[in-house]
Amino acid sequence: MSRQRPTLANLLVGMAYLAHPHSPYHLLEYSAGANPLFGYSESIALNNLNAIIHPDDLLAIDYQRQRYIQNKQPYDLEYRIITQDQQIKYVHDQGQLIEVHGESFISGFISDVTNRFQTRQQKQLMQQAIVAAALDSQLALGNFECYSEIICQMAANTLNIDIVGVWLLSEDQQQLKLIRQYNRKEANYYQDITLLANDYPRYFSALISGRTIDAGNAYIDPRTNEFSSVYLPETGIYALLDTAIRVSGKVVGVLCCEHKKVRYWSDDEISFVGQLGDQLAQALANQQHLHTQRLMLASEARSSAKSQFFASISHEIRTPMNGILGMIELLQLSSINQKQQYYLSIIEESGQLLLRIINDLLDFSKLEAGKFSLYESSTHLESLFQQSVNLLQHSVSPHTAIHIDLNPKLPKFLLQLKPDGCELTTTLCFSKSINLIFL
Repeated sequence: MSRQRPTLANLLVGMAYLAHPHSPYHLLEYSAGANPLFGYSESIALNNLNAIIHPDDLLAIDYQRQRYIQNKQPYDLEYRIITQDQQIKYVHDQGQLIEVHGESFISGFISDVTNRFQTRQQKQLMQQAIVAAALDSQLALGNFECYSEIICQMAANTLNIDIVGVWLLSEDQQQLKLIRQYNRKEANYYQDITLLANDYPRYFSALISGRTIDAGNAYIDPRTNEFSSVYLPETGIYALLDTAIRVSGKVVGVLCCEHKKVRYWSDDEISFVGQLGDQLAQALANQQHLHTQRLMLASEARSSAKSQFFASISHEIRTPMNGILGMIELLQLSSINQKQQYYLSIIEESGQLLLRIINDLLDFSKLEAGKFSLYESSTHLESLFQQSVNLLQHSVSPHTAIHIDLNPKLPKFLLQLKPDGCELTTTLCFSKSINLIFL
């Protein structure tokens, strides 16, 4: 018994057809590829091209096909069809007008492009997600924990992943702490889990190297099979896609995508997760920058408050001190004996010294505010030491006298200068030039 060889058209994956050039494009002949394409049994016959087009696409496709046929141009169309089991497929329909013995027909080929369309649609969703992540206000605010929740949910929903988590490395890169983890099926978040490098050395090494870990089957991938003893069987996870989070070139964490089926990640998916990892790194950098700014502002506020306090205190003390010194001057003008006059002079010198200390406090507040400037001032050395002796005299025995012996080589005055390229104060060593003699 002889076997009939199948025609080339019937071997094609898709449907080759010949039809009339007018709507609804009655089919004269079509290949056997129609059955798997549309899910029909061999007993069901196709009548026309319009009958296979999704109702929502029919008017637009019919109009486009007629326009190409009337202009005698090849047509290239994409539309949806509904299979016998009510599944929607995307198809690519290429054809052209032909003439045979003076009669016109259209000849074409319809192929299944559902996977290609879904891939293209997936790319658009990923691009939209990246834009949304970049524009989210939590990124600019540096709210890393809240932004981590947004990124986890975004990655899980865009890629149809079961679990997505954000982990941060400790400073010594020996621990991973879970910041946020989103379970898409449960719609819940988890946190506060810690992994140790000693328990998973190969995984930590791969992560710190900065390369993406795209384990389609985590049980057999050498970078992730350390989890096969406990974590993978407990959670039902099979596939892992982990991308490093880098700040200033250093790996500080990981965005971990986990799926409960073996899944070999595409280049587009790896790139998408990598871009989300970059967004997380930016959020972390923003958080650190804003934290530093807040510390600086707090320090400036404390410094300002301290300066205001010193200025207020020095002002409040200087006012009564000036009153005391004024009363001393009035007493000195009154009828008092020599001993009383001596006591008043010591009180006045002590008051003047205290007033200088108060002024120094005010100068300190000016220095903090950046308003401090030095001025020229001369000090008579012998008078300075004599004042010191007068202040010390009452602390020693009444029978003890203090005399000052100054080296004649010492200058009579010390001079303070403004800091415009000059030394602030002339520095002298008095230890070998001044003798205090107690008698």
